[in-house]
Amino acid sequence: LYKNIINTVTKLFLKTIHTPMSFYVNLADKSSQLVTLSSFFNRLSVIEDGEENEGNKQTLQKYNQLIEEGKIKELLLLLCQSQHLIWEHCEDKVIETCWSTFCLLSKELENEDINEIIERISESAMSSNESKTQLRLKILTNLYNFYPATSNERFGMFKRILSYCLESKQESKITPQFSNIDLWLNEWNASQEQRKEIYKLMYSVSKNEKGTSKEGLGILEKYLSCIDEENLAGSLEYAIDSAITAIKISDLYSCDNLLKSPAINQLQNSNEHKLLYKLLSLFASEKLDAFITFHEENPSFLQDNGLDYDECYTKMRLLSLSSLAVEQNEIKYSTICETLRVEEDDVEEWIVNAISLGLIEAKIDELEKVILIKESKQRVFNQDQWKDIQNKILNWTNHIDSLKKVVNESQMSSQ
Repeated sequence: LYKNIINTVTKLFLKTIHTPMSFYVNLADKSSQLVTLSSFFNRLSVIEDGEENEGNKQTLQKYNQLIEEGKIKELLLLLCQSQHLIWEHCEDKVIETCWSTFCLLSKELENEDINEIIERISESAMSSNESKTQLRLKILTNLYNFYPATSNERFGMFKRILSYCLESKQESKITPQFSNIDLWLNEWNASQEQRKEIYKLMYSVSKNEKGTSKEGLGILEKYLSCIDEENLAGSLEYAIDSAITAIKISDLYSCDNLLKSPAINQLQNSNEHKLLYKLLSLFASEKLDAFITFHEENPSFLQDNGLDYDECYTKMRLLSLSSLAVEQNEIKYSTICETLRVEEDDVEEWIVNAISLGLIEAKIDELEKVILIKESKQRVFNQDQWKDIQNKILNWTNHIDSLKKVVNESQMSSQ
């Protein structure tokens, strides 16, 4: 019987008010919509109680009084107190339409009042991370789209969406939008503090979905870029995660940019975390011997921080080979054997691996037992590298000037 009554009330509600978030169809004036919405909530209350009672009647009278007095904000806030009735007794379409109607009716209120209504609906949508989770996320998304694209209020809604995706294990629903976040933050005119909040939540979402990943490290780097010497508070945890992640990712071969971050530098000055800073520095610029020495001096450090020795060893071999390629145009097999601690028979395999990973471009001269380097990937980019670039540009300029001179002289002699 209750189900039949709910279906009847639902049909009446949908017939009177049809308001999807993307397109409002106003089939009744505002007063009629308010009356229908209030009656709908009241009948749901009667259904839950099992019969109409004096409390239901008084509540309906209160609703009608607020409508007569034109107190839309007060009415909507009062109805929000019974939001559980919607989630417990209505189908998905009705739930979505109901909250969309709330938004429509609040449009003429002051911004502060609108935000209060949206906050209550958000709280309602986030009240459970177990039932109707996809619908709840959809409603939060509708509320996000309720605000103009450049409104800073979208920051708060996106933050709620990220939080709910975490709580309800729907991370995959939001991560495809991460590529747009910098554009959105600029559109919202987000402050540095707001950016930090968003990046921290994004990192948690990414970590939950993908574990250790380049995407997660990219988000951490954006967060670290918001940190300076004067606002280090709360950044230590993320600095530690950044350092360990950069070391752990097997195909990440450049991390010297992290060492420029004030948040990372605080590790260097911490007795508890200075070894992590030292290890990150090794992976940024040192070779295999330095890593082996570090491990011998701190044999439990890698395992204590979730790092695998063999994986780190392999990565350091590749990084060492990359450094050799920067330092020398021709590398002898013997030099590679000594630096990577491999047998001569294995040298070509390591060269092929480095080429396939994009660390170097090279040719193997098997007869002379040397590697001819064409190009190599810089592990570190600092003032020395800028000077190298400057010298190369000067050499190219001089070479072009010489060619021009030869051409001009040739033209003059032919005349």
